[in-house]
Amino acid sequence: MAGDEPAFEALHRRIGPGLRRMLARRLPGASDAEIDDLSQRVWIAIWQALRSGAYQPERAAFTTFAYAVAYRTCLYHARQSATHRARMAEFDVGDAAAGRADGSPESAQQLAALLETLRAVLRGESSEPLSADDRAMLRAIAEGESDRTLAARLGLSPSTANARKQAALGKVRRLLARLGFAADSAEREKP
Repeated sequence: MAGDEPAFEALHRRIGPGLRRMLARRLPGASDAEIDDLSQRVWIAIWQALRSGAYQPERAAFTTFAYAVAYRTCLYHARQSATHRARMAEFDVGDAAAGRADGSPESAQQLAALLETLRAVLRGESSEPLSADDRAMLRAIAEGESDRTLAARLGLSPSTANARKQAALGKVRRLLARLGFAADSAEREKP
């Protein structure tokens, strides 16, 4: 497929509308122009992957690959968009962690206790210490390391790296719950 423009155009006509719909569903407030721009970015990334040989047909069907590229592009856009940054700027970590919106001294004390407990867990100084691997996973999360980068560093597949990351987070949640730091109602509703 690499270098075969007519075949690429045929693929674009066949799955392009579905990719565009997927982007529109993932970004419900996005304008048509924004969706068009993202769609174009997706197809550029797909073209570059085909030209460089990054797409390996034996690992995944082309449509699976194309939707994965679209999903990653969509995530990157959401993380970088001004709307997302504005929402994060308005988010008050102290109130969310304490489960209150009043900014009271009790909230600040609860947040300080939570942060100190998390630091102790990461140092391995808790009553039920995490393994060195779990602590390394949590540090990678804190540093914003992607699953793909983490996987490459550890010699794992990205899905395995993500599963190990989720397992480490689950251990921390359970440990914090045993220490009296319960997740808020929004967190409990997540699968």
